[in-house]
Amino acid sequence: AHKELEVISSSVVPRLSNEEILAIDEKAEVVLDFIDDVRKEMKARMMAGQQFAGRSLTEGRKTRSVTDALAVISALSGVVEQSDILSCSKLSVTSLEKVYAKARGLKGKDAKQQFEDALGWLIETTTSEPSIKRN
Repeated sequence: AHKELEVISSSVVPRLSNEEILAIDEKAEVVLDFIDDVRKEMKARMMAGQQFAGRSLTEGRKTRSVTDALAVISALSGVVEQSDILSCSKLSVTSLEKVYAKARGLKGKDAKQQFEDALGWLIETTTSEPSIKRN
């Protein structure tokens, strides 16, 4: 059934009018929210010990992060260059703006502008694909 829907979608969707696409999109949001609620409920019940045929809980993904960057640099000194360690990290521009503003005693737009003036040439800005929003 899943494969059949893929085939139908690929041939039908391109022939839909803009009005039909809009109408389907509006209904789809309601259905997607409903599906999300159903999946949350299923997960809650499964975590409480209930079972669903053909479904099982998997272990959550593990993520690792460094909790003390200075300790890592210290522990690896003599083995790995500090510049190599720093090249492994991605700095948060928002967090840097906050510490810069605090260190300079700045707030709001002044902080943002002075940060941009000081470091803007080192900040890369990218733009993602456009997204659809409701007006």
